[in-house]
Amino acid sequence: MCFRAEEKLERVLLTLAVVVCLFLVGCATKQVHYVEEAVDYVRQGLTYAAERRHDKAIACFTEAIEIDPKYAQAYGNRAVSYSAVGQHEKAIEDCNKLLELRPNDAKAYVNRGTAYCRMAGYDLAIRDFTKAIQIKPGYANAFYNRALARQAKTEYEQAIADFSLAIEANPKDAQAHKRRAYLYTKSGQYEIAKLDYDKVLEINPNDAEAYSQRALFYFVQRNYDQAWDDVEKARSLGHPVPQGFLNALRQASARQE
Repeated sequence: MCFRAEEKLERVLLTLAVVVCLFLVGCATKQVHYVEEAVDYVRQGLTYAAERRHDKAIACFTEAIEIDPKYAQAYGNRAVSYSAVGQHEKAIEDCNKLLELRPNDAKAYVNRGTAYCRMAGYDLAIRDFTKAIQIKPGYANAFYNRALARQAKTEYEQAIADFSLAIEANPKDAQAHKRRAYLYTKSGQYEIAKLDYDKVLEINPNDAEAYSQRALFYFVQRNYDQAWDDVEKARSLGHPVPQGFLNALRQASARQE
């Protein structure tokens, strides 16, 4: 499952504002220099992270923290990079430190919850995602991640409810529609699932997986021509259609392709 971590790009600007403030109130030039240096390390770390060069990003964020041990953004971004390279326990430690500095940082709860999920700590993750939602109502990614955690625990009704809340917060979230459609299909609610797949394809007409999954709905409804149309569309977009489904469709429709 692809849980969504949250990076903290916006806080670089806030730190730069602090630099200006320090200068204006007459703080020592050396102190201003240290803050600017920490900002530079974070900025460079964000560049490395965007390039998926997370080892270098971690090194930059660590330098920033050594300069300023209370630099919240450096902990937050280092947590994201740690998680990206599979060091989830270190990511959790950084999120803990960030939350000591900023107890109401909703993104930190999402990132810690994401790290817990990647270690199969779903109950702890659900607690963190819930806390993020309490701090920031309508937090789409927190609802989405909580839905995935509940899905992993086979709590399908609760997962569907959370995907619905994620969609309410962000109606153009194609992945949330697709995940909810999968759970509707799993529970035999094919008509509702089809509506979600239709929405996915409205958002992204080139979503091959959605065509492949919608073909299953048409198959169940014995609408074999439309099932074949979706199969061919999925194939044309490079998506492999399961052989078992193809065999069943061939047999039911009395055609080979």
